[in-house]
Amino acid sequence: MAGPSVGPEKHAIDADTERLRWSLIATLSPRRQVLLRELFVDSPRPYAEVARNTGIPAGGIGPTRARALTQLRRRLDERGLTCRT
Repeated sequence: MAGPSVGPEKHAIDADTERLRWSLIATLSPRRQVLLRELFVDSPRPYAEVARNTGIPAGGIGPTRARALTQLRRRLDERGLTCRT
């Protein structure tokens, strides 16, 4: 999120981007949604904790995350939005 010195336009754009991100995440399977919510929070959690919270083995978190992010990129592309890496 933008800092306090950023203008209102930037705050509005950031808020809109955040809404779009979570609306796209909501289109994923429940398993992928939960994983991304666990991984992409303000305070990142260790994989062991994410594994406990999601029921995904620690060794499956990386591959599942990669598939979920690939799916999100495709959905952005379908909407004509670019995904910067």
